[in-house]
Amino acid sequence: MHWSTPPTPAQLNGFAPDLIDEVQAPQHLLIAKSLSTRLLALAVERDLPGVWLTPLLREDEVRAAAEQAGAPTLLVDGSADPYWDSTAAHASGRRVLEVAGADHSIEVPGDVGACLQALQTVVNEIEDFLNSLP
Repeated sequence: MHWSTPPTPAQLNGFAPDLIDEVQAPQHLLIAKSLSTRLLALAVERDLPGVWLTPLLREDEVRAAAEQAGAPTLLVDGSADPYWDSTAAHASGRRVLEVAGADHSIEVPGDVGACLQALQTVVNEIEDFLNSLP
């Protein structure tokens, strides 16, 4: 989804369950970036695996959900993202990919080669994560 005006956490959690319920699939997987990572608590509640790109780990609810996740969970961010909490990510016990020097866009400012390498690393990690799912 694309937000023209970012939803509040309450709004996001209000309509997300219905969106998930509408998906007819034998297995669900949530993939979210930035503001949408506030849905991590919903993933924990429903025991859904997820890929969380630039999770807002400085928010108590998001950090707590990462720690409580029982289903396979991948946390991905750059070490230069002010919303990232490397210590919390690694302490969560979840699978973590931290891209050195990357920002909230998972880009390394001023270094096109490093940006391309970061993108390739993220894609490879997600592919490996997906292949590891039961």
